[in-house]
Amino acid sequence: MKKSGQQRRNRRRNYFIKKEFQGKYIFTYFLFMIVGTLFFALLLAMLSVDSMSIAYDEYGLHIDKTPFLLFSKIFGIHWLLMVVASLIVIAASMILTHRVAGPMHRFELSLDKMIGGDFQSSIRLRGKDEGQEIAARLNDLSTMLSGRIGRCRDLADRLDTRLHDLLPERGGAETHSADEAGALAEAARLSGEVREILHQFKLKPDLHPDA
Repeated sequence: MKKSGQQRRNRRRNYFIKKEFQGKYIFTYFLFMIVGTLFFALLLAMLSVDSMSIAYDEYGLHIDKTPFLLFSKIFGIHWLLMVVASLIVIAASMILTHRVAGPMHRFELSLDKMIGGDFQSSIRLRGKDEGQEIAARLNDLSTMLSGRIGRCRDLADRLDTRLHDLLPERGGAETHSADEAGALAEAARLSGEVREILHQFKLKPDLHPDA
């Protein structure tokens, strides 16, 4: 029951996720089918150029050279089959490209979040999608970065607290000269900037409850 619910959440209703990418490949597959059909028809016509054939239809018998009869059948009587075959090729191409375009779209979204400092989400693909290994590695990368940034954040917090305890207003300047006190103040300021930057990242809550 849980698995079926997850499958429903991962199901994509839009088959044209990356229109430019999918359109290019669907057109390529369709063109390949047309060119392949014409190539084999021309090849068969060349091999039978000196032969005669008899064709029978509802109007009677027709005797003509084989190439002419061949092309008349392909582009005349069997045009409907070609249309159906073209639609099948287009549908199959759309399904196949969807299994690539969907993961690509998710990868782009995930990388955009990581660039923006958000490491909370994970990539989840459907079972038949391509790029499962890439998704797993990106998830591992996100988890690793989240853990290390969280560790740096903890250290920055501790360092910032320790430096502020040594500042004059905290009563920690009795054993320090004026230069040392100034250096501590500068170090505290820089530590605060580092701490502020690290706290801008959104980390995985299971790794860092305080994130």
